[in-house]
Amino acid sequence: MLASTNGVFPLSQSPLDFLNLFVRSPGDILYFLAVIALSQAALFLALSERWRQPAIPDSRRFSLALGGVVAAWVIILAGSLFSLISGQKIAAILPPLERAASVVVIVLISWAFLPADNQPLA
Repeated sequence: MLASTNGVFPLSQSPLDFLNLFVRSPGDILYFLAVIALSQAALFLALSERWRQPAIPDSRRFSLALGGVVAAWVIILAGSLFSLISGQKIAAILPPLERAASVVVIVLISWAFLPADNQPLA
């Protein structure tokens, strides 16, 4: 049995508190690192397909789009490093960068998955 301090247990009893781990201060870095790692993995997969079969135009488009996605997330990391070095509030720098990166990611992924078949349907 867990000991309580002033009626509050040290571990949460709600399963939704596990999801809050990724939006609160020590856990939000896990979210960003996971997104960057998954974006890089997808980029490496697209690049390997591009190098294996360079004649396929879809692999070039996937590689370019995922390169842009990784660059967008790296810019967010650069913004957080800038805020740490310059001493500015992180709340003034990261929210606009994160929104811009989200828009860039949505546009690039949408462009990557558009059908590229230029053949007539009939």
